[in-house]
Amino acid sequence: SNLLLSKSNSVGGRSVIFVNRSRQLNNPILKHIHAVALELVDGETIPGGCDFVLGESCGCVFLQIKYHVLHPDYLPKRVREVRN
Repeated sequence: SNLLLSKSNSVGGRSVIFVNRSRQLNNPILKHIHAVALELVDGETIPGGCDFVLGESCGCVFLQIKYHVLHPDYLPKRVREVRN
């Protein structure tokens, strides 16, 4: 079982999003997220290598459109990694 998923998804009544520190630490979008708490965690504790864990069975991969246009094979590769 994954230790991260056994943690509560709320702190003091606020929802928590777990953020993959190694992939997303410098993501500028993080400073705009205020409605939920963010907790930076080590990437190896995140199931499937997701960028964000939003709930017990919900992960997220973050991708800039600009990057996707330059590297169209990246997203399908990341989705396969997360699914496995």
